[in-house]
Amino acid sequence: MNLNTDCSLLDDIDDKNDDKELSKLPGSEKKKDAPYNSEVTERDLVKGDDNEESSTLPESKKKKDALYISGVTERDPVKGKNIAFTLLCKCLGPYQPEMDKYPKVNGRKFCIQWYKSYKWLEYSPEKDAVFCFYCRAFDLSGRCEESFTINGFNKWSKASTCLPKHERSVPHKEAMVKLASFKHSSVEGSVATKIDKHHNMIVLKNISYLKDILNTLLFCVRQGIGFRGHNEQDHSLLNNRGNFIELLHLRANDNDTIKQYFIEKERKFRYIHPEFQNTFLSLMAKNIQQSLISNIKVAGIYSILVDETQDISRHEQVSICVRYVTESFEPIEVFLGFFQTHSTSAESLVALIKEVLKKNDLNIQNIRGQCYDGAASMRGSYTGVQARIKNENPHAIYVHCYAHILNLCLVDLTKQVKQIRNMFGVLNTLHNFIGASSKRFSIFESMRTNFSESKGPKTLKSLSDTRWNCRIEAIKAVFENLSALFHSLHKIADDDTFAGPDASSLLKSIETFDFIFCLNLLKFVLNETNILSKYLQTPSINYSSVQLMAQQTINTFKDSRTQDKFNSLWLETQDIVEKYNLEEAKLPRERKIPIKIGGGKSQQNSINVKDHYLINVFYVVLDIIIADIEERFKENNLNLLNAMNDVLTSDLPNVASYNLVSNTYGVDNSELQSEVNIFNRMFKQSQNDMKETALNRRISYLLSNNIEVGFPLYAQILKLLLTLPTNTATCERSFSTLKRIKTYLRSTTGQDRLNNLAILYVHRDQEVNKDEVIKEFDATENGRRMILH
Repeated sequence: MNLNTDCSLLDDIDDKNDDKELSKLPGSEKKKDAPYNSEVTERDLVKGDDNEESSTLPESKKKKDALYISGVTERDPVKGKNIAFTLLCKCLGPYQPEMDKYPKVNGRKFCIQWYKSYKWLEYSPEKDAVFCFYCRAFDLSGRCEESFTINGFNKWSKASTCLPKHERSVPHKEAMVKLASFKHSSVEGSVATKIDKHHNMIVLKNISYLKDILNTLLFCVRQGIGFRGHNEQDHSLLNNRGNFIELLHLRANDNDTIKQYFIEKERKFRYIHPEFQNTFLSLMAKNIQQSLISNIKVAGIYSILVDETQDISRHEQVSICVRYVTESFEPIEVFLGFFQTHSTSAESLVALIKEVLKKNDLNIQNIRGQCYDGAASMRGSYTGVQARIKNENPHAIYVHCYAHILNLCLVDLTKQVKQIRNMFGVLNTLHNFIGASSKRFSIFESMRTNFSESKGPKTLKSLSDTRWNCRIEAIKAVFENLSALFHSLHKIADDDTFAGPDASSLLKSIETFDFIFCLNLLKFVLNETNILSKYLQTPSINYSSVQLMAQQTINTFKDSRTQDKFNSLWLETQDIVEKYNLEEAKLPRERKIPIKIGGGKSQQNSINVKDHYLINVFYVVLDIIIADIEERFKENNLNLLNAMNDVLTSDLPNVASYNLVSNTYGVDNSELQSEVNIFNRMFKQSQNDMKETALNRRISYLLSNNIEVGFPLYAQILKLLLTLPTNTATCERSFSTLKRIKTYLRSTTGQDRLNNLAILYVHRDQEVNKDEVIKEFDATENGRRMILH
């Protein structure tokens, strides 16, 4: 028998089987740089680091696997031949325990010196016998003596003859050849291992490149910049190939993966085509949306916020947002996307809302609130959007956006008082006159540099009935640049033959006490309402906070409706008039009634000029704004909202409030009353921050003491009230995103791409799971072109 030939044949056959067995065994992974040591003994293993045996235990679901490594008993060869190969894969050698005494059989016993003479030898204390570790490891029991693989050898009187004989046997030599092959494959790897390693290396490089592509796309999205260039061909070096391509070229300077794939074109597919961009953007937006939707589903109930606007392509875009409450009673508002509609009728909008909710797997029956602006198609009592949604879900309470309500109050103010209406008309004319001509604007800038010491707005602001804070910004811009305005208009009136008459007319309008006083008065009023307006745009506010803040604003105006406040405004105006030598205050000219209809000489007016401004301007402005806020903010004072607020914040809620809440939401009335009574007693005994609202103090107390489980009905009603929306400011903010994304240079952007860009931009604080994105891309037809798994 040719030993070399037989061994080579066995190597070819058995190595493959060994590789398969090695891959199946638990914990069979082996580090490249871990040298194999056939002389590792149990004593060396047990020593470990600081003699801590537990530190050598690997993490394993099966305790048995762990004991193979460190359990002294389990390493006993008598436990089975199968453990030998496992131990070999763990870089462990024969089990050679050193004992103080070995059992005697017929006056003979095991000799410890045999460990040094026969490196393959291992001893079983349980059976008092020796085995061949390598014959057991490579499963040669069918050809080798069973005494060295299965039964164990313990005829100590014949050891000096049998041990060398086994060492010279053909099966043992085959085992040693297999050992050499195993050690070689462990260090350099088998052919299958090398192929697998090369495959894994390609996969890792491909994934790394795709992540670089995704990061580049995300950078462009989150910075709000465009992707495409006019000519993106590689030979178009003199042209701008777009931000995306140029950024990849820039990153290739210090990124070898991008350089290899993108510049050197080692791979056929570079995945930079617009179709791939759209695919990646869609998958990333979907990844973020799935995270948002899962949070909404966890909350259970939610509210919808809807508003629409026209984009630069004159397409009607509907922004849909959702409000929900977390387990820690924190209101969250999220943007779901832009959706194009060809009609703004109530029927079309309701169909669109239902389609979006269905697409995102949100049940319309879980809606508890709906918030829109005051458009007739949205708020209509019979056929409006809110009415149609309410027909399908009676619990979906409609709330008119409070920010829009406050804006309507200010619009009414500017239209009802003649002096205020004229003042805003002059402000608008000033902005148009200065801004319409680069020559006139240059004069204004020059005068501002020379005469204005203010660090406020450098330009005049336009007015609009729909922009919530435009009025206060326009007033501040004029106040901060009064000196520059006067000098600019005088220069234009003197030097410009074409625009001179208009400048002179504007000068006559603004160089008056009446204009400055109205400007000063509205500055005070709008400063107060602007605080309320900004507060109303906060996503986290609730119904209770809105009512409290609105009442505080009303109280501020009522407290300011005094002679002292008027005198303060009067003196401030007088100082400005004297500083710029403007026209003094005077009574308006009385209208003379014709004699033919019973008139004659006009009667002398007994009121003085100061009383005129006090009674006909100051008091009138404050009365109108107070009455408007009180009246319009009552629009959302629905009985149910007031009842919920009463139950949650009052020390002694009204019985009618309990009945309305319990009947509407199907909760037990007596249990709810018991929970509220007990909670209020506990709450009174605690120390609370009086700066917070009553509702917020109760929320803080509930969470800090972790007692919401004990008051399930109270927590349920609290969550319902917090879920109800108060404004559509989140929708309005998304319109700002729309203007940044869909500019006149990107006006042909498709709807899907626009929606994906908007989601990624609005939710740029959300982390995109790029591994999941690549996994989903791999499942697509385009993903199959690149090895990704």
